Amino acid sequence: MARRDPDQAEPQDRLTPRARLLLHSRLPPRCRNDGSSARALAVEPDLIICDEVTSALDQIVAEGILKLLLRLQKELGVSYLYITHDLATVKAIADWVVVMHQGKVVQQGPKEQVLKPPHHPYTELLLSSVPEMDPRRLDGLLARRAAAASAKMAPVA
Repeated sequence: MARRDPDQAEPQDRLTPRARLLLHSRLPPRCRNDGSSARALAVEPDLIICDEVTSALDQIVAEGILKLLLRLQKELGVSYLYITHDLATVKAIADWVVVMHQGKVVQQGPKEQVLKPPHHPYTELLLSSVPEMDPRRLDGLLARRAAAASAKMAPVA
């Protein structure tokens, strides 16, 4: 049997065993066969550009992808240029933030600096479009539903 030229190998075949394990153990099944992730990691890059990688995903899958990216960053030492309109994601994963509007940088700096007032008007617009959920709201909703269910089940006198 002839040996394959390593330059012609599938991207997944060029991954280090550790990267292959991380990639396949953490990605949702529908993303495991996507060669783009493997191609990005196969060359052991210092930087990966992530352009709206979670924008079309449901929240649970997106969270899984973000956790994987953070783990790969920690274990493989890779950095990301993460392009997104989702400032909730930026708050969760970024160290340094650059806000661009119409192709021009309007604000940049460490995450803590950029995400606290005062903001550039476009940064303010992006921040105001992020829904903030009060975790206690869900507790109150569940308590009301439980009370309503109990009231329905209570015997009528």
